[in-house]
Amino acid sequence: MQPSTAAIIVTHNSQDVIQNCVSALLSQSATIDKVIIVDSGSDDPSYLDIYQRHENITLLYEKNIGFSKANNLGVQHLNDDIQYIIFVNPDVFLFEEFLSRMHGFFKEQGNDYILTGKLLGYDPQLGEPTGLLDSTGIFRKWFGRWYDRGQGERAGEQY
Repeated sequence: MQPSTAAIIVTHNSQDVIQNCVSALLSQSATIDKVIIVDSGSDDPSYLDIYQRHENITLLYEKNIGFSKANNLGVQHLNDDIQYIIFVNPDVFLFEEFLSRMHGFFKEQGNDYILTGKLLGYDPQLGEPTGLLDSTGIFRKWFGRWYDRGQGERAGEQY
């Protein structure tokens, strides 16, 4: 039996990218049971109207409460039977096998993990990938500055 999985997306004026994000979630090879979209104070949230009648999508509208608080609000609206929660920025488009591979990892390793994937660059103006890494994780130098590992490198098998 497939584990139950929910996604939480926090939006704020994300009309340029949200459709790709939601389409990628709903096109997963493994079923996503629930998608919660929390709009955190968009100037005009009507771009979310297309999701009003989708049975697996819940829309929550708030003033600009910030990213963390909006994610916590989304979690509060999940049923107790959800086993996995993925937090997805609206400009992230998961590849079709993401959930299946995530479920496989947890099955092999156990459930006490937090996962992240490589963030591959995408040009929203052109509507296509850049072929470059955006981030493979964040690290801090000894003097306190934070960096995105691999940012700007040609995407490949590294990291």
